Amino acid sequence: MPRRSADAINAPDASSGPDASTDTVVTVTCETDSDCTVTKACRTGTCDQATGTCAYATDSESCFIDGDCFNRDQAQPGDGCKICDPDLNQNDFVNKLCADGETCDSVTGECTGASLATTCGLCSSSDDCETGLTCQAVGVGMFCTQTCAADTDCEQGFVCGDVGGASLCLLATGGCAAEGSACVVSGDCEDLNPCTTDLCNADACTFSNDDSVSEACYSGDPTTRGVGTCVDGTRTCSGGVLGACVGDILPESFDVCGDAADNDCDGTPDQDCQFVSVDLSPVTAVASGEIGTTGDTLHVTFDSTPVGPAADASAPIKVDLGFYPPQF
Repeated sequence: MPRRSADAINAPDASSGPDASTDTVVTVTCETDSDCTVTKACRTGTCDQATGTCAYATDSESCFIDGDCFNRDQAQPGDGCKICDPDLNQNDFVNKLCADGETCDSVTGECTGASLATTCGLCSSSDDCETGLTCQAVGVGMFCTQTCAADTDCEQGFVCGDVGGASLCLLATGGCAAEGSACVVSGDCEDLNPCTTDLCNADACTFSNDDSVSEACYSGDPTTRGVGTCVDGTRTCSGGVLGACVGDILPESFDVCGDAADNDCDGTPDQDCQFVSVDLSPVTAVASGEIGTTGDTLHVTFDSTPVGPAADASAPIKVDLGFYPPQF
């Protein structure tokens, strides 16, 4: 029969957990694993045949503290804020971790004190937001908000604004951050205003105007932007606000005949332009000319010398036919 000390059963050993330096090693001689008996469910004993001694270990989901087994997350008797966490220490209790802003109640072991974020509150996931809100990107920051179709869909003090094509409830000043809003990084201070520099200083948002910023703009129908003669203009920041669009060229009502340009920006140059022959009486002149327009009136100019009553032979004839487009 192998020798064993009085406290051999369940004695901790150097292989009992990550914090092995706290273990007290008690040598128990053995011939087989059955000589390394245990009475605690979380412990096992094995016989090292090479040395003839027992090695005791705690299973990976338990802690063995002061001779007793505790399951993962089980609290220390009398202190709910101390728990078994075998990933950190299998031989002693560790502090229970609560979310930022929460504190642990030692009686109940519950983490309390943190409130869910309201509209435009910072978040890392929708779990951080109040019911009805989701965590979404507003600029480069993540905020609790909701989709909307009108201002009335948002809480009082918020408006329905556009964020990358999505309609979301935002602050009336734009974005989800205002002067003094709480922040961790500058991305938390996104106000969706290109004319400001947004910074997080001492955990609070600050904004400064940047009037060096300008951007391309177009005040016409978006489908005509960049088509034919239609081009962008520029708007520039002044006093933290984007100015009016200047220099953009919008569609004409009709193409200008003969310039080979798409003046109405519909993708087809010189549309509805024709060459015609006209026989007019009592002033008679037959010649080929080109149609041009002024407003909604069609003009035909002839290079031939007219004949007939009251004809002016010194200049070509200009005849207003009074309709457009041509109805020949």
